[in-house]
Amino acid sequence: MGMAKICDNCACYEVCIYANPNRTKDCTLWQPEMKWIPVSERLPDENDVAEYIEKYSYAPEFLVMIKGATEPTVLLYDGELWSCDLGQTYDVTHWMPLPELPKEE
Repeated sequence: MGMAKICDNCACYEVCIYANPNRTKDCTLWQPEMKWIPVSERLPDENDVAEYIEKYSYAPEFLVMIKGATEPTVLLYDGELWSCDLGQTYDVTHWMPLPELPKEE
């Protein structure tokens, strides 16, 4: 059985937050510029999120700013709600994908 394509916006076969030379800047799970994205402007792509959940059995994590907070934090996004591991939901104003994982030496 072949590997299922995860991201329709690029040629990758893994979720775009992981190293892959074929990804594109259009993929919502990976952004090379690492800029804050207002939730009023755009949310993570629901298809990318759904495919991630199907593959890994949990929601992807994103770096976020919570309304009224002074520092960013990491939360899960399930396609509707921003939450922590304990299930508490938050009012997020901005988000960005997590950076790539460090390479093993």
